[in-house]
Amino acid sequence: MYTEKGQVYSAGKDEVVEIPFDSRAPSGSTVYRTHDKKLMDSLKKKKANPET
Repeated sequence: MYTEKGQVYSAGKDEVVEIPFDSRAPSGSTVYRTHDKKLMDSLKKKKANPET
């Protein structure tokens, strides 16, 4: 994933990113993120330690 600053591994709210995408989606199509690694990792930790 890339921003105007170069390659990044995360982006802030409303930050525009470019994602290399090899698919049949037409140019200019809106693509939605369907997986949030940081969120999923935090949920796994919470599930493993529900007391915290």
